[in-house]
Amino acid sequence: QARQSRQQRRQLNMDRAGIRNGIRSTLLLLGLWLSAGAAFAANIAGQVELVEGEVKIIGGNGAERAPQVGDNVMEGDTLQSGKSGELHMRMQDNGFIAVRPSTKIKIEAYQAKGTDSDSSVFSLLTGTFRSITGWIGKYNRKNYSIKTPTSTIGIRGTDHEPMYIPEP
Repeated sequence: QARQSRQQRRQLNMDRAGIRNGIRSTLLLLGLWLSAGAAFAANIAGQVELVEGEVKIIGGNGAERAPQVGDNVMEGDTLQSGKSGELHMRMQDNGFIAVRPSTKIKIEAYQAKGTDSDSSVFSLLTGTFRSITGWIGKYNRKNYSIKTPTSTIGIRGTDHEPMYIPEP
């Protein structure tokens, strides 16, 4: 019986060690997953201040959502307004964007951390929007641009309203 008891204790100790190793491995994988997610997370581009009519945001993953005042708009999001839709947002660099009716615009790249690498790149797919640039447009002009399917516009002012109408 003493011999059997020792074997049972050894087995119990091995089982506990296995559980501890399993927990350590799980925590390590969780930490790696979280740090990788943070490394690839999209930057917050701005915050919704006004929504009127039909407006949707299509995330970088393709998921659609109806924006609400206070929602964050992310780098990689596409903003789409219907015939009576309009969306206003305050950008992270304290700029302002007003997406006009019947517009589709994608935030291709956005970073506002107060560094030389700050950038603001929009793709205007159709329609029009008004922009009052924040510090990116003022101090990092070379990093602020608007692309359309036919051209790229470098902005050198602070208030502009580009329009793109695709050919039928």
